[in-house]
Amino acid sequence: MEKELENGLNWKEIGQRFRDLRKRNGYERSDIMKKTDDQGGAVYKYESGVQPASINYALFLRNEFGASFDWLYDGVEVKIKSSDRLKKRIINPIEIGERIKKIRKEEGMTLKEFGEWIGISYVAVSNIENGHRTPEIKTALKIKKALNKPLDWIYFGDKCIGTKARITQPTTTKPTMPLKQLKKELKEEAMSYIKVMNESELAMLTTRLRMEQKHHATLSTSTTQNSQLNSTQLNSRSHQKKQKSSK
Repeated sequence: MEKELENGLNWKEIGQRFRDLRKRNGYERSDIMKKTDDQGGAVYKYESGVQPASINYALFLRNEFGASFDWLYDGVEVKIKSSDRLKKRIINPIEIGERIKKIRKEEGMTLKEFGEWIGISYVAVSNIENGHRTPEIKTALKIKKALNKPLDWIYFGDKCIGTKARITQPTTTKPTMPLKQLKKELKEEAMSYIKVMNESELAMLTTRLRMEQKHHATLSTSTTQNSQLNSTQLNSRSHQKKQKSSK
């Protein structure tokens, strides 16, 4: 239960939908196990909620039975064009990233602003946009909520019927993640991103970080000097006023 609350997902309910879908289509669990080459009991674990259901298994159910990701994971059926719903899909991180990046650019947001709005780190946004990482379902649900876009649009680009294409401006929306947790995730995402960088990218990153440090140090020194100067000027004016009043 604690794990479910932590992830914001009720895996038992999700598993129940998986099981209902299988039975509704007249399949025994053993039939699905053969089709998916499941030799470790994963299907049982998914259906019972013991183990979080993988995106790949949900993709199998989608392609096999035409069930949307939104219904499988969120319990909400969205109206998707039949031509999209009937297509056999694959998970393509590059195309997912392009969709997310396009809509971020259209809204005129930086990676940091977009990440704060959704509730993930800007490094996580960058990894998704560059196709380095497929968003986990809990991340995709955050994106869905912020963009008012179905999961099937996020993962496959399916067109939804009767929903607004534009999204609400997030001017008053606060980050959904506590600062401490955001810092922890940012550190983890940064380390995973650095591990896949080549020498040239690492060199560029190092140079940029050093330039940023130098810039911040210069700003800090300038601010301190200005503060000291203002303080000196105020003291001088105060002293002059006292001299005039004494005369």
